[in-house]
Amino acid sequence: MKTLLALLLLPAAAAAGLLELTPGGSLKIDGTATLGLAHYTAKNWTSQTRHSDSWRPERDGNTFRGGWKLRGEPTPVRCELHIEQPAPEHWHLTWSLKAAKPVETQTLAVQLELPVEAEPPAALAGKPVWIGGKTASFPKEPAADGTVFRGNGTELRLPLRDGLLTLKTERETEIRLLDFRVWNSPTYAVRFSLPFDRAGAFQEAEFSLEAKFEPWRIEPVDLTAACNMGFRDETAGDGRGGWTDQGPEHDLRDLKPGELRQGPFRFSLTEHCVVLGRNFPKRATIPMGGKTVRRLYLVHAAAWPPPAGTELGRIHCRFTDGGSAEIPVTAGTDVDNWWNGSTLANAPVIWSSERAGWFARLGMAAFAIPARPLQSVGFTVTGQGMWMIAAASVSPDEIPLTRYENEIVRPGADWRPFPVDPEVQAGSALDFSFLLESPDSKPERVVAHGGELRLEKSGRPIRFYGTNLGYTANYMSHQEADRLSERFRRIGYNAVRLHLFDRDLVKRGAGSSTKLDPEQLDKLDYFVYALQRRGIRFTIDLFSGRPWQRGEFKALPEFTSDRDYKLGVILYPEMRDNLKAFSRALLGHRNPYTGSRWAQEPSLLLVNLVNENTPLHQIRMISGPLREAFDRKFDAWRREHPGSPDREREYRRFLGELYREFYNDMKTFLRKLGVTAPLTDQNYIASPNAAADRALLDVVDLHLYGDHPEYPGRPWQPPARFGNRSQLARRLKAPLELAPARLFGKPFMVTEFDVCYPNEFRSEGAVLFGAFAAQQGWSGLFRFDYAGHHRGLFGKPDLRCFETAHDPVRMLSERIGLAAFLRGDVATAREKFEIAVASDCMGSYLPTYPDEYEQLALHGRVGTVLADANAGPAAPGPVRPGELAADYAAGTFRMVTPRSEAAVLPEKQALAGAVLRVRAERSFATVAAIALDDRPLAESDRILLLHLTDNRLEGMEFKSGHGLTIYRDGSGRMLGRKGTASFALALPEKTWKLHALDCSGRRLAEIPFRREQGELRFTADTFQVPDQVVFAYELTAQRRRNSARPVTR
Repeated sequence: MKTLLALLLLPAAAAAGLLELTPGGSLKIDGTATLGLAHYTAKNWTSQTRHSDSWRPERDGNTFRGGWKLRGEPTPVRCELHIEQPAPEHWHLTWSLKAAKPVETQTLAVQLELPVEAEPPAALAGKPVWIGGKTASFPKEPAADGTVFRGNGTELRLPLRDGLLTLKTERETEIRLLDFRVWNSPTYAVRFSLPFDRAGAFQEAEFSLEAKFEPWRIEPVDLTAACNMGFRDETAGDGRGGWTDQGPEHDLRDLKPGELRQGPFRFSLTEHCVVLGRNFPKRATIPMGGKTVRRLYLVHAAAWPPPAGTELGRIHCRFTDGGSAEIPVTAGTDVDNWWNGSTLANAPVIWSSERAGWFARLGMAAFAIPARPLQSVGFTVTGQGMWMIAAASVSPDEIPLTRYENEIVRPGADWRPFPVDPEVQAGSALDFSFLLESPDSKPERVVAHGGELRLEKSGRPIRFYGTNLGYTANYMSHQEADRLSERFRRIGYNAVRLHLFDRDLVKRGAGSSTKLDPEQLDKLDYFVYALQRRGIRFTIDLFSGRPWQRGEFKALPEFTSDRDYKLGVILYPEMRDNLKAFSRALLGHRNPYTGSRWAQEPSLLLVNLVNENTPLHQIRMISGPLREAFDRKFDAWRREHPGSPDREREYRRFLGELYREFYNDMKTFLRKLGVTAPLTDQNYIASPNAAADRALLDVVDLHLYGDHPEYPGRPWQPPARFGNRSQLARRLKAPLELAPARLFGKPFMVTEFDVCYPNEFRSEGAVLFGAFAAQQGWSGLFRFDYAGHHRGLFGKPDLRCFETAHDPVRMLSERIGLAAFLRGDVATAREKFEIAVASDCMGSYLPTYPDEYEQLALHGRVGTVLADANAGPAAPGPVRPGELAADYAAGTFRMVTPRSEAAVLPEKQALAGAVLRVRAERSFATVAAIALDDRPLAESDRILLLHLTDNRLEGMEFKSGHGLTIYRDGSGRMLGRKGTASFALALPEKTWKLHALDCSGRRLAEIPFRREQGELRFTADTFQVPDQVVFAYELTAQRRRNSARPVTR
């Protein structure tokens, strides 16, 4: 039972300021900070805040007396604490110590301990601590030696959860700020050192401290005079709003009226808000009535914000004395996009609501106001974009926000350096070349047949699991081409997408964007040959990143954007002729190594016309001059095609007609050129509005990312922003967003997918995409990408958001996807859910299908049929219920098949399959057990076990808080994350051996295990082999003769 100081009890309304004496003699302030004596020697330490049994004082008025039991000392030290309270929340504290004999001492101190909290409002990390004339702050990451600050002073001011704590000493004293996490204690500390009466020991000591607690003061501001919008918007683009006037799918209806609180911060929300910019007013003003304040706090966000570091608007302060002040509001520092925004330096997220695959967020920003009577505050948009203010409050105090400091990834208790080798040891447990066709066989052409891809002669269905190469990664020496092709074969890839290769294939300085460089073409020819020799096919885009000459196109001489080209070829004949000329130069060329023209290369499995050119979406992103050209064409078209008065609907019909003419023209051209491979296009945006266009294609192809980077500043330049959430927290938006968009009756491929680095959950990507692709009966999966440049193939390990060549957790996880999809461990579902879409689906534009349609993929195959098309019956097939299961609340996913089992597990979660039972003890993990012979997992003699946590480059600089913002990628050693998991496998009695593997499949060490209750059990620990990080294990049994056959398909 706690003993409270009766003379210090405050009224209930001011309970935040209560000073509480615990039974152990320490003092609790504000419910979070604990103050008491601490004593340290070389061998022992005693703290009243930690050792509650060390001092049990008795009360005599305002004095508390008792013997303080110091560790290692036989006789307690007499200890007194005298407390006086001259005013509410103001105390004078005096400690007196007297020992019977000198006590060995290194440090004697009064110590204030504070919990390390991860989230506001209690989080101290980054908040200012004032020590005399100096300012310091506690770090978010543990301090290297535990010392944050050391200096002399008489006063310290510390912001606590509910107010400001000021501590004063009578004379100058050494003051330290400490981080006890170095010693495995989740606390910060402030230490006031007590002077000794002799060197190395004390017998008597006295110390006085004045403590003053000042609760924060804050008052909501009435925005009524400036409010011009509501939070709900029933109709997009009608000019009336509310919010950003983007319709019911993109408004803020989840934000309810009432009080919004976070710690001491208090805001009053109504049904209305202030929206400035674009088609709305540029300025708003609210009266302040002569209040004197030091801080203005805004709950706000931006839409279509300018680049980070650019001014969005200004705050105008007018004072009653006639003076004024202006305060800039900077995008990326003070305000962020309301769509998937994150914590900023001056705007931590205060409100968030999850939508279908994204978050609506509002930040809380603090602005310093000169302390003079304030007449009014105005808000003006000065840059591009919109500024939305939901609430405001003011304070005469300087209440600090929780600031998230930049963190740097370094070796330590959680991260260890280890070597990374992208090569795969032949014959190792990571060599999945057994999944590919014989390298000596001549490849059959791939054709589209109904809803699948088949080999032309044998009629055998075939799937593809591969990767992408970008830009200069497509061009290498012949020796390097052989080396990379063999690496891909051992990984298990049976296809490669040559992406963005067109940029470096054009001859520089030739005066034409269609003339090919013969040296580059030779490298590409040989690489295709090297791939084909190893049973690996390839795909291409006829346009993805090819440069052109300025002024090359008379119709649009000023355009410079790839997006303009992607839609320009639909509108302008000269631009389409340019695409045909490049296609003719490439596809008409005969490869001297394979002997075939590119158009008729049997290993060319798919040709995409133009990368990510979906007109219904890209029309929003093209340049002004090109959009004006489309509008003029539309006006002429509409005069000839009178229809609905709905202009947007008719515009979409117009784009559809233009696109169908373009596609049919290009298809005719390519078939006359001799192209035999299936054709595809519009591989971007899973919109039901695009179903009719995609019905023209031989194969439907789409792209999807689990955590694609966003760049608040310059495109493709840091800082880069990531959501850093598991896809299970997003209701499996990736991959399920794709499922309804496939068209039944046509093969479906995904030539770009990924959960990008540095998302710490990205190891789940391959199992989720691979398992659902198999269950849905898709035809291809291609990770984006293996490398975007040549240096990423063979040089020093380099880790970027897309590139996987040197990312062990993504590369190792590929084996799960390969087993699930390419080997076919996960059965295709028999159940089939058809979504009827009208062939003239040009109503409201939907970038994705509704969430309830996506979620059907958990129960069977999902896809679209055009309403006026004849949908065929569901094909009969095997069904094994329970192979895939997701628990969104627990954040877990399970794949259980006869030949492999896998799980996605947050820390402290456990799952069990038929053979594998596992619990993630420390760190999130993706785990798997995959049979490597031709037996079921329960009977296998050779099993690959995976325990994947995370890896990052040393020196990566980032900020966390509602996602990750990366400021520097890092360039040091590869670091792997510490993780442990308990594995148990229900396997028969055999002579088993368990080996830890490195990232190439080489055996590192034999790992002990035990047999209990019919299971083989061991602890997977990523740090259990010195100087290594272990993500993979090989479990083998002594084999009978001929029992080690490789897996056959």
